[in-house]
Formats: sequence, structure tokens, C-alpha cells
Amino acid sequence: KVHLNTVVRPPAEKDALPLDKRELEDIKNLLSDDVPVEIIAQFSAKAKKVYNVNIEKEVVELLKRRPCRLEEMADSLGINRNELLKYITQLQNRNVIKLIQSKEDSEKYYIIN
Repeated sequence: KVHLNTVVRPPAEKDALPLDKRELEDIKNLLSDDVPVEIIAQFSAKAKKVYNVNIEKEVVELLKRRPCRLEEMADSLGINRNELLKYITQLQNRNVIKLIQSKEDSEKYYIIN
């Protein structure tokens, strides 16, 4: 038996995009003559959201104004801290932003690199 699923959380690879129900049905129809196939993906509005490039831009614009802690950025952008970490990691990997530690209060801040 084959279980067909699709991306429902933001993937590590930015090119991995979710398939819609019709696309999974097409794949199922290609395979179902030879082997039992079940679509196990759940479709919702959240499943469509994979990686929002605009959030990256908003993070950069926010940090152009001033250094920010992770919690401050999450509150300001209205997104979950863990969700924000994905965007921050991508920006750090591309050397767009970096993490620094304040000497005065030992707080960690993100800044434009």
C-alpha cells in the first residue's frame, strides 16, 4: 500500500512545495492500477503556507531600523517564535543578518550583517 502525502509544514528545502488535492489524485490514478494508494494529506489553509519571502523582507526591514531580540521580532511581526527562527536561520545562512550579544545586559540581538 502507498500513502501519498504532501508538504504541510515549512520544509527545509525552499523548492519543496505542497501539492493540491487534484495533483495528489492524479498521482493516485497513475499508481492505483498496480498497487493500493491512499491519500493521507489533510488539506487546510495552513497547509498552503510554506515559506513566505515577505517575512524575510519584514525581518530585514525591522533590523535596518534597530537591533532586535527574537521575542521582539516575533511580537512585532505577529508570528510564532519557532516559525520566525526558520526565516532567521535562512537569513543567517546567507550572511544577511547575524546574532550579537550585548555587553551591558548579556542579551542576544539580531542585526544586519
